[in-house]
Amino acid sequence: MTEKRSQNAVAAAVYLPIADLKPNPKNPRVHGRELAALARTILRTTWGDPMVAQSRGRRIISGHGRLEAAKLIMGGIEVDGELRGGPDHYFDKSAPGPGMVPVRLVDVDDATADAMTLSANARAIQGEDSAELVAEMAAQFGRDAAVMADIGFDGAALDALIKGAGDAILGGALPPRSDGPPTDPNAEWSGMPEFEQKDKTAFRSLALHFNDQAAVDEFAALIGQKITPQTRFVWFPEIVIERYADKAYVDDDQPAAP
Repeated sequence: MTEKRSQNAVAAAVYLPIADLKPNPKNPRVHGRELAALARTILRTTWGDPMVAQSRGRRIISGHGRLEAAKLIMGGIEVDGELRGGPDHYFDKSAPGPGMVPVRLVDVDDATADAMTLSANARAIQGEDSAELVAEMAAQFGRDAAVMADIGFDGAALDALIKGAGDAILGGALPPRSDGPPTDPNAEWSGMPEFEQKDKTAFRSLALHFNDQAAVDEFAALIGQKITPQTRFVWFPEIVIERYADKAYVDDDQPAAP
C-alpha cells in the first residue's frame, strides 16, 4: 500500500486508495440520491479537506458521503454533458496514483471514533447560515448555475431562502409592549408595506484572469473599484449590498428609545 503525505492538505494527511477505507456500519447519516450531486460537485471544484479515519482498520470517522461519491467517480459519471472520472481518475494532482484520496488518520478507540462521527453531523454544535450571505455568495455563479443547483441553491431555493429570512426579520422585529402582552406580529402587520424580494442575481458572470498585480491594478482603475487580496468578486456597475441584520420595522405607538 502506498502512503504519501499530501502537499496541499493538512500535514498529517496521507493518500490512500478508496478501497482501503471502511465505512462505519453505525454511521447515522443515511446517503442516497444526493451522492451523484456530491460527485459532480467534487469534479466541478476539487476534493478539498481530507477525510478522517481511524489509524487502526482505516474505519471512516468523517467523509462517508465523499467515500461513496468517490466510488461513483471511479465508475465514471456525466457532468454537464461530459463523461468524467473513471478508473484512471486522479482526485488530486499530488496523489501518487489514481483512485487515491487524502485521509487524516487518528489513533482513537472505537467509542471515541463514534463520538467524532456524531459530532461531524451534530446540528447542536454547528452555527446558523446567513440567508443573505448564502445568496450573495451563490449569486456570483449566476442564477440556476449547475454547481449551485447540485448543492441545493438553485434560483428557486435562493428566492425561498431570502423570502423566508425577510419574513422572519419583518415578522419578529417588534419588541413586546411594556404595558401589555407580547406583540402579535401578525396583528401588527396591518398598514406595513409588503415585503418584495427583487431578483438580485447577476445578469451575467465572467471569470477574469490576471497575469500580475499590475494587471489587477489597471483593471481596478478602469472600473473605478478597489480590488484587494480578499476580493472574491465585483459588480459592474458597482452596487450597494443591502444588509438587513441591523434593520427592523418599529411600532410608531411606542416611545422612541432614549
